[in-house]
Amino acid sequence: SDLCSSLSSWTRSQPGLPAVALLHPAPAQFAVVGPEHPIPASLRGEAILSCHLFPRMSAENMEVRWIRSQLSTVVHLYKNGKDQDGEQGLEYRGRTELLKDDIANGRVSLRIRDIRPSDDGQYTCVFQSGVSYEEALLELQVQGHNVCGEMNNFSLYGSFWSLHLFQPLLDVTLDPETAHPELVLSEDRKRVRHGNKRQDLPNTPARFDNCVCVLGAERFSGGRRYWEVEVGDKTEWAVGVCRESARRKGEVTPSSGNGYWVVWLRDGKYEACTSPPTPLPVSVRPSQVGIFLDYKAGEVSFYNVVDRSPLFTFTVTFSGTLRPYFSPGLSAGGTNAGISRQVYSPSPVGDTRTGVNGEVILNNSCISVRMTNARPVPGAELKAGASLGLSITQFPA
Repeated sequence: SDLCSSLSSWTRSQPGLPAVALLHPAPAQFAVVGPEHPIPASLRGEAILSCHLFPRMSAENMEVRWIRSQLSTVVHLYKNGKDQDGEQGLEYRGRTELLKDDIANGRVSLRIRDIRPSDDGQYTCVFQSGVSYEEALLELQVQGHNVCGEMNNFSLYGSFWSLHLFQPLLDVTLDPETAHPELVLSEDRKRVRHGNKRQDLPNTPARFDNCVCVLGAERFSGGRRYWEVEVGDKTEWAVGVCRESARRKGEVTPSSGNGYWVVWLRDGKYEACTSPPTPLPVSVRPSQVGIFLDYKAGEVSFYNVVDRSPLFTFTVTFSGTLRPYFSPGLSAGGTNAGISRQVYSPSPVGDTRTGVNGEVILNNSCISVRMTNARPVPGAELKAGASLGLSITQFPA
């Protein structure tokens, strides 16, 4: 049935071509056949994604490209008879291998090692000969491994976006002792905005004195956590994780070398703060950003909550205490104060254009946050609008 389905699809893509022509293919006429069912993979393990040509023919002189279907990120490229590692997305470098033992018969497999949560999703395998090409769609399902105690079969990552109702254990807020003097925190310490005017606050070692940043109050020294940050239509922001001991005085450049694992929107560009910065694969504006921290695995992963797509994963060996990091950016005379009207945003209250309602309005010179330390409730499902701002969830180590 797999073969019939693939042939039928291929025939429909060739207007006016009789189906019998498949029995006598002309040069470079072929179909790509992949597995019908999703391919399971365990976190930190490996996965094998296989495809082959029909009719059987050599692919040694073809271009074989594996890409993430929605993001167009190059996972692996074989061209001119050899692997082209330099064209891979950074998150896949050193983790893939094209198995070519049977490439003379048109059969190849892609091995992905050290499986991450962000690897979950659809992949496209493309065979190209000259100007002709065909492709097959595959799905990789990354399954959690005993991440929820007795829920051994619970796929944390495959169901990442459908299990989002949690039982709150502890409400976590922003830490005003770390906030730059020009930042204004709401009374409940769950929203922050740039206020332009520098407040008269003590210049303690904990406080940022140059960069308009603030840290979350909770400290992480192990376990897994997930939280979401509402950034709305802001034109500048930065979110992520940093070391407790990271520099806070003077000019601070967020980078992994400085103990900051951050993504930002700046100068119209979505980037991961690597050296040099890495462009993020954004096709839909991320009015809400999800952050997943796995301390033991040494990963900080970022997601676009709006279209449920992965953005970037930092891989590092953590030590010491980590904290959530936020920057609403400068208000820039009001140009960084657009109101988000995405599905996850609250309705604006009062005159949001003038800011007369101060801290309680949805003025997106603010980053709105709601943080809870929680455990999953089995069978819970997220409904649109059920979670606003930033909610932080702790999973057992």
